[in-house]
Amino acid sequence: MIKPFYDLRRLACVLAFALPTVAAAAEPVPNLDALRQEIWRSFDQVRQDQDRLPPTRRATGDALRRAELLARAPVIRRLQAVVEGDASNDVRIEALGLILEWGAPDAAGQALGRLAADHPDDDGTATVLQTAYGQTPAPDKRAQLEALGRRTRSRAVAGTALFLLAQETLTGAGPPPSADARAAALHRLQQVRDAYGDAPSVLLGSGAPPRLGTAAAALMFQTERLAVGAVLPPIAVRTLDGAPANSAAFQGRLTLIDLWATWCPPCVAGLPELKALSATYGPDRLNIVSISADDDPAMVARFVARQSLTWTQWRVGSGGKLSEDWLNGAYPLYILVGPDGRIAATGASVAAVAPALKALASQSPPGPA
Repeated sequence: MIKPFYDLRRLACVLAFALPTVAAAAEPVPNLDALRQEIWRSFDQVRQDQDRLPPTRRATGDALRRAELLARAPVIRRLQAVVEGDASNDVRIEALGLILEWGAPDAAGQALGRLAADHPDDDGTATVLQTAYGQTPAPDKRAQLEALGRRTRSRAVAGTALFLLAQETLTGAGPPPSADARAAALHRLQQVRDAYGDAPSVLLGSGAPPRLGTAAAALMFQTERLAVGAVLPPIAVRTLDGAPANSAAFQGRLTLIDLWATWCPPCVAGLPELKALSATYGPDRLNIVSISADDDPAMVARFVARQSLTWTQWRVGSGGKLSEDWLNGAYPLYILVGPDGRIAATGASVAAVAPALKALASQSPPGPA
C-alpha cells in the first residue's frame, strides 16, 4: 500500500515541473480566518502564561502589551508574506487590515502606507480602516489618513477618513479637544452625513441597513447629548434573560455605565479595572451597569459567569440601539452618571472616568444595593 503513494508523489513532482502554470493556479487561497484565530489564541496563551506566575511577577501595562505583540509576531510575519505574495486584491487588503490592527507600530504604519499607496480607491480599504484604525498603534496614522482622504476617488474611503478623523478627535485618548477642534470634528461628521451618508459601514451604530451617515449621526449624538453636565438620555434595553430594563432603575444612584462587547479587546481588557472598582466601592456606593453589544445573550451569560462579573448585566445587541435616537458608535464607552442623573464623565477607558468617580463617591451617600 505504500508504493502507490510514492508513485503518485513522483508523478505530482513531474507535473509540477512540466506544468508550472497549472501548479500556480492550484495555489490555495490564504486562510485569513485561521490567522485571525491564531491572533486570538495568542492572547489566550499570554494570559495563561501570566496566570501561572506569582502575582508580583505578572506583566501589566506596557510590559503586557509587549508580551502580546511578541506572541503574535509570527502571525504578523505570515500576514506580511500574504501581502507580498500572489493573493488577490481583496485578500491583500484584508491582510493589511489585520497587520494595521494587530501589528507592532512599525509594521502597522507600513501596512497603512501600503493601503494608501496601493489601494486608495478600493472600497475594501474603507472597510478595513473602519475595523482597524481605532486600534492601530501606527505612529503616523492621522497624517496618513488625512492624505488618503484627500487623494482617494472612492466615496467610501473619503467618507470613512472624515469619520475616523472626527472620531479620533472626539473620543480618542488624551485631554478633551479644544472648542475649535471639537467644532471642526462635528463639521466633519456633518459632511459625512450629508455627502457620504449612503456609503456602507461596518461601524457599530450604523443602523439597518448599515450606513456611514447613520454612524456619523450616532457620534454627533454621543458628542452633543452625552456631554458632561447633560442629563443622561433614556436607555431602554434587555437583561440577559430577555426582560425589559431601562435607566429608571438607577435613578438617584452613582452609576458607571460600561458599553462593551465580548469580542472587543479593549472592553475585555478593562474588566479587571471594573472588578477593582466593584470591590473598592461595593454596590451600595457605586452601581455598575454593563451593556453588551453581543447578539447572543446566552454566550454573554456564560462569559459573565466565567469571568465572575458580579454587577448588573444588560444587553443591547450588535446594532447598538439603546433608544430610538441613541446609537453608540464606539466601544468601549464608559459613562459616569451622578445621583442627579447628569453625566459626570465619559471616556474610552476606566482611567478616564476614575477622577470624577473618586470625587463623586466621596460626596455621595450610600444608595440601595
